[in-house]
Amino acid sequence: LLKPDIERDTPFALSWIVRPEGKDTLLRMGNAEHEIPEPSLEAETDRIKEFIQLEAESKQITRMISVDGVTIGAVWLELIETRGVKPPSLHIMIGNSDYRGMGIGKIAMLEAIDLAKNKGYKVIYTRHLTNNTEIKKLNDSLGFVDDGDPYTDNNGLTWQHIKLNLED
Repeated sequence: LLKPDIERDTPFALSWIVRPEGKDTLLRMGNAEHEIPEPSLEAETDRIKEFIQLEAESKQITRMISVDGVTIGAVWLELIETRGVKPPSLHIMIGNSDYRGMGIGKIAMLEAIDLAKNKGYKVIYTRHLTNNTEIKKLNDSLGFVDDGDPYTDNNGLTWQHIKLNLED
């Protein structure tokens, strides 16, 4: 896992988001169709800059997932409440679909969980779309459990909040 770098990570971000599965990934992460902007180098540069700025403001810790020198995704801990999810909340995105299903996401999540433990957090929260069976399977394998009942947001997306007790 590496700290975000504009020069290294912006080309990756643009390369995956322009692929057909890029939009599908954003939808599976819970972005509504109308929230997905047209891909551009400027937009992806701004996204990486935002990762860096949020960390400088102690609001988020983002690490880029790199395999054999290639950025393939990101894992991040949001340290403030975002979209109704209690902090710290853990999130992951493997943008390059060629690297999905290989255990890389689980390794990245475990490293982010260790980071949260080392910072003294006792519980980690997150949420997932109820129809995203891949992320549910990953979260279940890490020991996350439901935190309340599923709910539907204003965009018609159904979510499940989950949590992981770090003291077990």
